[in-house]
Amino acid sequence: MPVDEADVVVVGAGIQGAAMAQALGRRGLQCLLLEREPEPAAGVSANSYGIVHGGLRYLQSLDIDRWRRSKGDQRWYLEAFPDQVRPLRCVMPLYRGAFRSPAAFRLAFLLEQILLKGLGAGAELPTGGLWSRAQTLAEFDIPADGLVGAAVWYDAELLDAPRVVRALLSQAGPSVRLETGVEVVGGLVEPGGLAGVRVRDAGSDRVRDVRAPLVVLCAGPQSQALAAGFGIRDEGELGCGALAFNILYDARPDLAAALAVSVRPGRGRSYFIRPTADGLLAGTEYVPVSDGRSAVTEAEVRGFHDQLRQALPGWDFDAMPIKRVLCGRLPDADGKGEKLRSRDVMIDHGGRGGPEGLFTVLGVKLTTAHDLAEQAAEMVIRGRRRRNPASAVKAEELRHA
Repeated sequence: MPVDEADVVVVGAGIQGAAMAQALGRRGLQCLLLEREPEPAAGVSANSYGIVHGGLRYLQSLDIDRWRRSKGDQRWYLEAFPDQVRPLRCVMPLYRGAFRSPAAFRLAFLLEQILLKGLGAGAELPTGGLWSRAQTLAEFDIPADGLVGAAVWYDAELLDAPRVVRALLSQAGPSVRLETGVEVVGGLVEPGGLAGVRVRDAGSDRVRDVRAPLVVLCAGPQSQALAAGFGIRDEGELGCGALAFNILYDARPDLAAALAVSVRPGRGRSYFIRPTADGLLAGTEYVPVSDGRSAVTEAEVRGFHDQLRQALPGWDFDAMPIKRVLCGRLPDADGKGEKLRSRDVMIDHGGRGGPEGLFTVLGVKLTTAHDLAEQAAEMVIRGRRRRNPASAVKAEELRHA
């Protein structure tokens, strides 16, 4: 197949795009993965807080399906990338009279063990439990008034998102080819449907065409603008008006866990602070943006810094230099950036009257990128079958070969 031709083009080489390319490659398609930055996973994937959670939070609202998806993909990360994903102990202090109570966590831990047993799955990570007030205060310098103990569980942490993406593509084999420093500037749409994408190489004014009957947009906050280049008018599904950011402090306190804290102990929004190889990472804060910016202001950083000072008055955050601020826009549900979207987006634009062969996949959680990619790959295969039944049958044969 010529260099500028593929069965399918996936736009965006973050973790979601890489998982998408791998899923399509396993289904027999020659996939070209395009990334505008010099390296993969240079955007939201690299700047996320990096916790691959197992869905314990969903059990407190009895959302079993979301727990199942999170737990399954957490297991996938741990098994597929043992050098880049490792267990992470998480601790949430619990306070008298708060919704986040020992009873609620005790029920969630019990329900998780029942569900794991029903699935026939063992615990890849240590089981969760509860600490006493004395245990909690012995390990952490946190507000003591009203403290009754802490919930302790294990999730996983992603050490290096770009390395995970490269490992994922290496596992995909020759069916997936990555090109970085390539910006998609428009779509190629012919009377019979989609014909590919028009791209510009970094540092060049030259525009070239990449021919492909299938294109999947996995470019996170850029997906909305990219879809417009194919004549798609977004009805609000692709908006990313919530700007998330984490602060990396140049500090290494004696901390051996991801510690959950809140301005009002045990109530309201929780932030996590955890040690990393580069320093102390605190996150995640969210601010609504209407101007499409992907960077926070100095005032917004200072506001989050002050929230952390209030949550942990015994910590001297002012003595910790800010090393880096990690930002990324996330999907919002209200068009204002004030409410995060809770459900993934998968759109077959051809099935909605748009160009046949064009799809958009917009994930809301790093954790479930693999599960979403598997679901979306089936959507793409169905769309391909609708457009070209003979080629879809061939791909299905290759998938089972």
